[in-house]
Amino acid sequence: ATAGEETPFYARGVLTWGWYPELGHCNPPDDVIRREIEGAKKLGFNLIKFCLWVPSHRFLELMQEAGLWAWIELPLWDPSADAGCQEQMATEIERIAKQYAHHENVALWTCGCELHETTSAAYRKGLYDSVKSAVGGASLVKDNSGSAEMYGGDLREFGDFYDFHPYCDTCFYPEVLDSLLIGPRRQMPILLGEFNDIDVH
Repeated sequence: ATAGEETPFYARGVLTWGWYPELGHCNPPDDVIRREIEGAKKLGFNLIKFCLWVPSHRFLELMQEAGLWAWIELPLWDPSADAGCQEQMATEIERIAKQYAHHENVALWTCGCELHETTSAAYRKGLYDSVKSAVGGASLVKDNSGSAEMYGGDLREFGDFYDFHPYCDTCFYPEVLDSLLIGPRRQMPILLGEFNDIDVH
């Protein structure tokens, strides 16, 4: 880019669920983290998405040293519709965001995964507002990874980008992607928070 121009950032991420069966927990030692980081970079990825779990602070520090970005998808999936439970979950989500807000390489946050009819638009907006407030303006925040639109929930969306999980049979993939184009939607970046999973091959 020339002086004064911004260089576009294209997120090319690999997703992890923190699955370390050989350890029995999701807090790997430095050598395992470094091996994962090196493997991701060799394959051309510039980001790691932490899906429904929160990595150690050390994991994010090692990623920053290596020039890798992070996407934290806060651990909320298929929640109870009980108002008391939802209030407790919202409090926990905000606390996690405040604990991790100082990591400069966390570029993206999502407040949950594939939230649907059990979470109202007002509840998802509250999640977005609290996380956005906790992490500040530098990070992009979305109320729901996958979007309520794709999971049968209220169609209203809250966030700084669109996030879809276009799972389908491979032969239908072009049509599904076409259906997710901006069209009548507000102009914002579109990210595919999950796609290309093994079940579509």
